Amino acid sequence: MSNEITGRPSIIIFISIVAGILLFRYVGLIFIPLLCLAIVFLFIKERLSLVIMIILLSAWWTARNYEIYMDSVEQIREISNSVVTVNCRVKGMSKYGLMVNHLKINDRKYYGTLEVRLRDGEYQYGDNLYITGKIYENKALDIDKRQFQERLIGTLYPEEIRTLSKPEFSLMRALYSVRSRIKDRVPHNLSGEERELTMAMVLGISENLPYETYKSFKVTGLIHTLVVSGAQVSIITSAIIPFLSGLWLSIIFPLVILYALITGLEISVIRASIMMGINILARIIYEDYDPPSSLAFSGMVILIFDPLALFGSSFQLSFLATFSLICISPYLKIRRLEFIMPTITVQGVLAPLL
Repeated sequence: MSNEITGRPSIIIFISIVAGILLFRYVGLIFIPLLCLAIVFLFIKERLSLVIMIILLSAWWTARNYEIYMDSVEQIREISNSVVTVNCRVKGMSKYGLMVNHLKINDRKYYGTLEVRLRDGEYQYGDNLYITGKIYENKALDIDKRQFQERLIGTLYPEEIRTLSKPEFSLMRALYSVRSRIKDRVPHNLSGEERELTMAMVLGISENLPYETYKSFKVTGLIHTLVVSGAQVSIITSAIIPFLSGLWLSIIFPLVILYALITGLEISVIRASIMMGINILARIIYEDYDPPSSLAFSGMVILIFDPLALFGSSFQLSFLATFSLICISPYLKIRRLEFIMPTITVQGVLAPLL
């Protein structure tokens, strides 16, 4: 087993990054001793020293991201329950209104996201807004909560909103427009619940999903099916791959990227898109595809951009489910149960998180 891991650099780097993030989360004060240890090993074993260095850099980068976010939360706490002026850009929609970033509150820059409570309003991705309203701090600061993962620093109840400008052209704006049109074209002959389920599973739009439906899926251990996941990416590519070969397979790259952007760049879709991209590239250059290395590489990319994503349920569910399918399920061979073993394996691995 150890030989299989050491022969896969992406797995070693991914494990090192995860170890560094966990070091920040649960240890913290051991940075200096480990740094000294890394310097000592630099003159003894270069590979081990490199691993320790990656762990330390990962821990530092995680701490840096955490501190920047918490600084903004503390600054919002100082002005909480007061009327402020906000210059911002629309990032997306939430169940209760708008999500905005690129924040300048009372002429001071902030890192993070604000939720603007609105009942109506025709605002789109990329709109630059000027808002006057009452602001409240975000008190849900547990690292595994949705608010933390979205870097939510507060909630704004607007009294006045003005649109300062709209971008002449924005790819993300265009894709969000496509998303809205698809949402409007979902068959209206479906019941309200069926329509919301379809949008949640296909487009990742779950703002209007009834709470009772959400609760039912959670109780039955199927909550992970209510989000856009790698399964949708696999379905799209599996339908196209049989008709293409050689360089023509490269057509799949932009399709997967567009789908990832339209669905809001969910972690599960990013993971599946990276893995599928590596798979397609391997087919084009006639090389063997190694799923565990591909999974580790996708995790490495995600954690480099957002190390705190490791503590989010999206990351954990997506990566553990995929890990169970490609690294556990193939070795569990029970006669007459082969067809159901992947499902049993995934449910067994995810059970503690559901």
